[in-house]
Amino acid sequence: MHCRHRWNFARSIRVRMRKGKGGGFVRHWKWLALLAALWLCAAGAAAEEVLCISTEACAALLDLGGGEIVPPGAYSDIYEVVENERYALGAETDGRMRYALADSSGTLLTGAEYDFLAADGDVILFRQGGLYGAMDMDGNLLLTAAYTQLVSAGDGAFLALTTDPNDDTPDEILRIAGGEAVSTGIRTASGLEPLRNGLMPFREPDTELYGYVDSQGAVAIEAQFSYAGAFRDGVAHAAAEGLSGAINCEGEWLIRPEYDFLEWGDGIIVGLQGRETCVVYAAENGVERFRVEGANLSAAVAGACAIVMDDEALYAYSADGALILQTARTATLSPGAGGQLILSDGDWGTACVAIVEPDGTVLDRRDQHLLALSDDRYAFITMRVASYSSDALGTIRYSVDYDSLRYGLMDAAGREILPAEYLEIRSAGTDRYLAIAEDGLRLTDEEGNVLWSHLTEE
Repeated sequence: MHCRHRWNFARSIRVRMRKGKGGGFVRHWKWLALLAALWLCAAGAAAEEVLCISTEACAALLDLGGGEIVPPGAYSDIYEVVENERYALGAETDGRMRYALADSSGTLLTGAEYDFLAADGDVILFRQGGLYGAMDMDGNLLLTAAYTQLVSAGDGAFLALTTDPNDDTPDEILRIAGGEAVSTGIRTASGLEPLRNGLMPFREPDTELYGYVDSQGAVAIEAQFSYAGAFRDGVAHAAAEGLSGAINCEGEWLIRPEYDFLEWGDGIIVGLQGRETCVVYAAENGVERFRVEGANLSAAVAGACAIVMDDEALYAYSADGALILQTARTATLSPGAGGQLILSDGDWGTACVAIVEPDGTVLDRRDQHLLALSDDRYAFITMRVASYSSDALGTIRYSVDYDSLRYGLMDAAGREILPAEYLEIRSAGTDRYLAIAEDGLRLTDEEGNVLWSHLTEE
């Protein structure tokens, strides 16, 4: 998704090493966060790309050349609902933001009367007055806002709740088809999530075990897991008796529940068993690829790499088990651009951040911070840093002046394209970047050429 709605600078996106028991469960996502992850599922592959610009300074829709489809000033907020197809255009009314649905030409399909819009399959769900309803892609009403939670079940059907999903009382799941709501006879203590692979996890209130409901509102996999997550390409994270594994759509174990920690990466699943064994599996079928044995191990995922740490060092392994990098155990690795990694092996704010190639080669260039923007571009970040002696820690520490943070643009080889003089740089679309300066906004191509600008100060 090219439009980053209400994007905030994250001080550091770092791999969190997981140790032993207690860190192995994927946290239960809130319903809206899961729904937001499905905004793009109805995207039209052949649609011409539209760039969504939304900052505190202005909101606009542009074409790839910087032409204004919806100019600045017309709306206070714009975000993408269906990639290159549908957009939410927001304006403040009576102190609250209200959104209308628009197509890629900026033509309004509805009035500005919704608190929230999000695509789920081939429909658009909306929130209005604290309740949820549904419309089709052209803004025609399918369900009035009468539900506390609502997800598409496909073919014009829905699963819904009418009771408070956040209280301690179990909720009855309804199935809606042809505008008629019928009880499924299933109660859940976990609320609703969008269906993936036609299945939705639920938590049985009496046993507090998880199972799965299908699009018909019937139990497809009996409640038998201490945790069950959403499916990804036919594989889901599940747990039994406090240990994590992975199941298929029939509820069969692909990876036995033997792990204190299990995490998905790009094409791999990394599991940590006790503190002695790290096992890496293929994400599509749960087949073991390789394992690492040792003592006092921690594990994580960075892109398509498995990251393992012991008392001596940090190790990065490729998906086929090749050791591509060994570095200090105090270092961190995070996903970079196009299969690269971002290595940080010093104190935050110092020039200790470098790009690591997929084969483990560390580029010479060092930055204070890096953010991957696309497959071949990074934002590099500069800042003023002062060192001081910490008596408590007995070492030199560093204090960062966060008001001094400035962004520049560089390619995946470390070639500087834009100098570090911007308050922020974001990806705005394919080979398009939004540079936010004190005097306004500039849309550039991949080589920094300005295609559009909206200046607030002359």
